[in-house]
Amino acid sequence: MIDHPPVLPRRTALPPVPDLIGHPYKPSAQRKLKPSSRRITRPSLQPRKPRPVYRKKRVLIPLGLILVLLGALAATSYAIKKAEERRHIVEAERARLATFIEEREAQYLKVPLLSDQQRRLLRRSRNAVHVEMAQRLGVASVEKRDDVLDEAAEAGLVRLGDSPYYWVGRLTYSVPYVTPSAAAVLDSIGVRFQARLAGYGLPPYKFYISSVLRTQEDQAALRRVNVNASRTTSSHEFGTTFDIQFRRYRYAGDPAAELWEPAYPYLTSEFAAELDAFYRKTSQSYPSRMLSLLGETLIELENEGLLLTVMERRQPVFHTTVARRLVEAAE
Repeated sequence: MIDHPPVLPRRTALPPVPDLIGHPYKPSAQRKLKPSSRRITRPSLQPRKPRPVYRKKRVLIPLGLILVLLGALAATSYAIKKAEERRHIVEAERARLATFIEEREAQYLKVPLLSDQQRRLLRRSRNAVHVEMAQRLGVASVEKRDDVLDEAAEAGLVRLGDSPYYWVGRLTYSVPYVTPSAAAVLDSIGVRFQARLAGYGLPPYKFYISSVLRTQEDQAALRRVNVNASRTTSSHEFGTTFDIQFRRYRYAGDPAAELWEPAYPYLTSEFAAELDAFYRKTSQSYPSRMLSLLGETLIELENEGLLLTVMERRQPVFHTTVARRLVEAAE
């Protein structure tokens, strides 16, 4: 028996499918296209215009900003570094000044105080001896102050003014006139006092004169307010005597000359002001040390026969009278 292949059923034709691609309801052939509002132009055959230069270099702007920022950061870092170096230098200079001031202050403490023997020597001359010496070496006693002011030169008196060794205070019961010999003794006291200060490594100081020449009416007015004023004749009436207040001193040096040359010029004036303030303060902090050196000076000059001095008990003054006519110094 011969096998035959199976006979397939004949395919039936499929119904036509409408073209719904262009529109969901109508074929594209039946669509009415609306005219486009955009105008379609053909590409121009002319060459394209070159882009502006600023557009080409637009990328350089951020790069420039970055470079500027880096430069600013570098400059700021350098400025901070230099400021830090400057701060360290200034701190080192200030530390050096502090050490210098500490060393100077230690010098004051090396000055010994007056001993009991020295105090006895400063009280060995009596008031009567002062009056006798003043009457012998001084001018005639003057009754009124106006007479002194009018006839000072004729009387042989000199006016005490500015001096590198002393200053005269505001006088109430005396006038700033002395004999030439008394003025010379004052300079001798100042020179030797400052030499003693320098010997201890201390700067120069002035001493304070609180009383000078008194007229008879000045002496009478002083007796009414001061129980220590002489009830008889005073050596202050003859132009040979003056009182040195031994608790008051004034710095007379140049602080800038004592300093080194700091790293920055502005520090010179600043350090000089600080050193000047220190010296002014120490004159009030160590008056006993100053008193000791001034007392030694007066003892030395009295031993040489140039003056008489007494350290008064009830008021802080050295009552001093010239004891020799110093013609050479007066010329």
